[in-house]
Amino acid sequence: MSFGFDSRVGPHFVTIQGLLRLRPQRVFALCPSRKPRLLAASDAAQDGVCLGSAGALAVTPCQHRLALVLPVNDRLFQQWDSQAAKISQLELCIIMMALANLAPWVRGHRGVWFIDNVPALMSLTKGRSSTHELDVMAGIVHSILCGLNCCL
Repeated sequence: MSFGFDSRVGPHFVTIQGLLRLRPQRVFALCPSRKPRLLAASDAAQDGVCLGSAGALAVTPCQHRLALVLPVNDRLFQQWDSQAAKISQLELCIIMMALANLAPWVRGHRGVWFIDNVPALMSLTKGRSSTHELDVMAGIVHSILCGLNCCL
């Protein structure tokens, strides 16, 4: 499908074109879903400049308890701008990494994911953020959820 635009507009436009080809629809359930339920929580801490930790836990309907720890080091912090506080970025990063790594166990599920960081939560709820890094990661999380047919 071509929209008549120049193909040299950049990778973001190509990504948007690809998502539009999927013809996404917003669907509201009127009765209880038959999808299996998932319960998850994640948290991150920034202990200093370029020091931190992050992890996530999930419980599947089959009572599988899944965990993921994100190695936080200078290399990760160098991906972001030079501001000292990066706790919201760490919070979204662990969610993004957990969904990608635990994909076989969360595919087709619905459920609740506990997040205690308001900027990270709001960027996921709105699907965007005025902070470039949170905006990009929120888009990635939404793309992963769409690809996994997962509603959290």
